[in-house]
Amino acid sequence: MRWIKSLADCLYPRQCLACGQRLPAEAQYLCPTCLATLPRTHLHTRPSNPMERRFRGLIPVERTAAFVFYARHNPGCAFFPPMKSGRDVNIGRYFGALYARELMQDGFFRDIDLLIPVPLAPHK
Repeated sequence: MRWIKSLADCLYPRQCLACGQRLPAEAQYLCPTCLATLPRTHLHTRPSNPMERRFRGLIPVERTAAFVFYARHNPGCAFFPPMKSGRDVNIGRYFGALYARELMQDGFFRDIDLLIPVPLAPHK
């Protein structure tokens, strides 16, 4: 099966969503350089972070986290539009799994029984 993927990649090379460069075999959606330029929030490492303060008093929140700050001018954020429009739901799954691994390593899920995604836009 791997040879089929390699052949397909030769005929129709996968490209980085951000810079358009050919993706290495192990990469998905973003090349290693663009992935490294993502404006990560690191909110999960900061107690009483700005997101947590935003919800304080509105709903009981144990911990808050967000993967990246969206920056329209940052090429690394090019995965947002196709993900949000629903054109490719696998993008959300990929970046969700990537961030979940990071959260696991940092012990974010310790003593957590339930996760609730909360849209930050008031109209959502």
